[in-house]
Amino acid sequence: MKRNILFVIALYTVFIFSCKKEVSSNLETELLVIINKLRKDKNHKYLKTLKPLDKDFYKIFKDRASAKKAIEYSDKKWDFIDNLPANAMKPINEDDDVVVAMTTKSQLEKSIYNGLSSDYASMAEFLNEDIVVCGFYFVNVDGMHLKSRAAFFNIEGRWIFIPNVFEAFY
Repeated sequence: MKRNILFVIALYTVFIFSCKKEVSSNLETELLVIINKLRKDKNHKYLKTLKPLDKDFYKIFKDRASAKKAIEYSDKKWDFIDNLPANAMKPINEDDDVVVAMTTKSQLEKSIYNGLSSDYASMAEFLNEDIVVCGFYFVNVDGMHLKSRAAFFNIEGRWIFIPNVFEAFY
């Protein structure tokens, strides 16, 4: 009987971890599609489709005060979207490789950034538990980190972008 229980627990554990890997793999694949669209974007037309709605913030952040702080910050950033240089979301060199970075609230709390800036740790306490913070960076042929962009969030199947949202919590 004890063996059966242990076997079921082992199977359940493997299943849970494989589901988490599949979710992060799907997010990575979806973000790569977005990055490719951003590489071809003209006049930030596609980028503008990633503008968050106020309701998105209430799904990302655990309380109204945090959400409102992030909304105010984001609105200021998005007000100047048309002033961004044309290559803001593009690689510096055509042959630069892209690397997807993503981390969870619990990883941020443990100072695990997975390629995102360590500055994102400052907002971990304000995030809901199930939130994954995504970003990307470009590296040259020598592997040198050249340019990064974050934070992207997948909210109920819709991707949004809040540039450097950690700055809202300084």
